[in-house]
This record gives sequence, C-alpha cells and structure tokens, in this order.
Amino acid sequence: MRVLYVHGFGEHKEIVSYRLLAEALNPAGVELHGFDLPGHGAERMLPPEWLPMREDLDAVVQAVQPDALLGVSLGAIVALDWTMYSASRIPLVTAGAPLGPVNIPFPILLVGKLLARVAPRTVLSPRLDVRKVSRNQELVNQYLSDPLFHQRATGPALASFFRAVEEVRAGAPRLRSRLLMLHGSDDTIAKPDPTFLARTSSTDRAEKYYSGARHNLLLETNRDEVYAELIQFFASNGNAAR
Repeated sequence: MRVLYVHGFGEHKEIVSYRLLAEALNPAGVELHGFDLPGHGAERMLPPEWLPMREDLDAVVQAVQPDALLGVSLGAIVALDWTMYSASRIPLVTAGAPLGPVNIPFPILLVGKLLARVAPRTVLSPRLDVRKVSRNQELVNQYLSDPLFHQRATGPALASFFRAVEEVRAGAPRLRSRLLMLHGSDDTIAKPDPTFLARTSSTDRAEKYYSGARHNLLLETNRDEVYAELIQFFASNGNAAR
C-alpha cells in the first residue's frame, strides 16, 4: 500500500510528525511517500500563485502512483484541490483541513492584502499560534526547532491560499473519491467547514473529531488513535480505482 502525504504550511517532508507517522505505519505495510511543496524545505517562502502546488502534486502522483493520499493542514487543501481538478478517484484522508476560519490576526490579513498590491515581494508571517498545534509540548518543541520549519509568506501568497480555499469549498460537489476527514475538537488554528463533507459527491465519506486534540493530529497526545484510524482506512482500500 503506497500512500502519498502532502505536508502542512511551513513544514517539509521529513519533519518530526512524518518521521513518527512512518514509524507507526510502515510495520502495518503502509509505504509512505512525501515531497516538499513549493516554498518549503530548502525554500523559504510560499510561491505567489497556487498553480505550482497543484502541478507539483500532479507530477509526484504520476511518479509514485499512490493507492491513497493524506493531506495535512495546507496539504489537505492542496490534495483536495488536485483531486477536484484532476477528477481523481484516489482515496483521500485530510487532517486539520483549514476549510473554515483560519486564526490569522485581522491586521495581518489587511497588511497582506495591501502588500499584495504595493509590495508583492515583501515577506511577512501570518502569525499563527504554532505553539498550540499540539498538547504534546515535547514534540511541539522538536517541531518548531526544526531548522527547515518556517512561517513566511508574501501578500500574494496568502491571497492565493485563500482563493484556493474558496475554490475548494465551492467545488465540493466535484469530489467523488472515498474521503475521510479528521479534525481536533480543540483546534484553535484552523476550523473545519461543517457543511463541506455533506456537499461532496463521494458515496463513501466520513468525518471524525478527536476530543481535546489540537491542529496537528500527527503530533498529538492521542496520535496512536489517529495512526490506527489511518491504518484501517488505508488497509480497506486495496487496489482502489484511480
């Protein structure tokens, strides 16, 4: 079973959460594949347009030929967008998909919109409260101290992200693949859209909330429960139609 995961904002494919995920899922026969999104890893800034995200995921899917996709936070939006755009039937899991309100301070949003017009190359931070991604403070410290982790974007990049979210919300009826959406009930960074799943055209869809969990479910104190849910979902796919 080959699973391609798409990481979140500021992360990279080998940050601690995905190392732990591989350690948990590999013994269950799940072969994990990841890649660094544009503007992540060795790069330090999100691209000003969304298209490279979709194109890069498309290229990796063609190379890896995964049996399922896992999208985390920003990666959930990338995976949902690609699935709708390509009309893919690859089964998909999202974790912490930011389809509802994102906790970026309102002044930052205003500054981002202004900079997108007058100084599009100016770098800013969305000022997400990343210390609250998990209740496991030891893992949060490892996560934030990773030298490749960042919280950097430009005004156009933030605008591009929010446009992509709106397009994914509007495009829910185009999504036909098997879908499992996972959320933390105490996520203060990015809220889910409570209507999204019901508006998809998937005939095999489910949503689960983990009580007390925060935004990054792969770093959480109950991550073993999340791993078990993922293993069950992936194992039940077999050679699902693409």
